[in-house]
Amino acid sequence: MVLPGSCAFAGLNELKQNHNQVITLEDGILEGGFGEKIASFYGNTDMKVKNYGIKKAFYDKYDVNELLKANKLTTQQILAEI
Repeated sequence: MVLPGSCAFAGLNELKQNHNQVITLEDGILEGGFGEKIASFYGNTDMKVKNYGIKKAFYDKYDVNELLKANKLTTQQILAEI
């Protein structure tokens, strides 16, 4: 377990000094990912956190590009939002 006061969060504290937004991009499922931990860390601050990842579901047969597009994970879609 990593606690907010630990050195693992030192970099996140430094980001607050000169940033107002953090973007995370999961390498898989959005739910339960590292982005949720980041959002929780900044929960009571003015820092905006935007998490990107695939929605939790069972994907049997799929086209990777279509899956990315459906989850708004293409480069163009992400850049349009941020």
